[in-house]
Amino acid sequence: MFRCFTGCDQTSFFLNRGKYCAWDTNMAFKEVEESFAVLKRTPPSVEEMHQHMPTIERFGVIMYDKTSSCDRVDDARQKLFTHKGRAIELIPPTSAALFQHAKELYIGPHIYGAKSFYGTQSCQTHQTGDGQNELQAYGNLSGQLYLRLVNFARK
Repeated sequence: MFRCFTGCDQTSFFLNRGKYCAWDTNMAFKEVEESFAVLKRTPPSVEEMHQHMPTIERFGVIMYDKTSSCDRVDDARQKLFTHKGRAIELIPPTSAALFQHAKELYIGPHIYGAKSFYGTQSCQTHQTGDGQNELQAYGNLSGQLYLRLVNFARK
């Protein structure tokens, strides 16, 4: 799950931090491995996500500033952004985006049954329940999984 979280399975860097930087951070901050393992093992509840998010946020902070005392992504981003004399009002909070990324990464495949065909070259479609959208999940032989939300109104 480390590779999926950092984006190393799709791209060669995580927001201007290369995969080697992410790997070095992972090796230095072993606590995050337990969070990745717990969230990968079973479909996590929202409570479990909130329980493990502080560790995942700290991992993100360490990737960008190894000496930072901040534990939250928003605090670290504010500190790094204002350090260069920029107005803090110009940046949005990022912890919500990080939580959404983690939810899509850990909950999505379990909810939509994507694990059952992970790694195949098939496509499965699932109704989202609102009658307007469907989720299409694709897997390929290299082990990458793609989830795509399709709006029926545009078909």
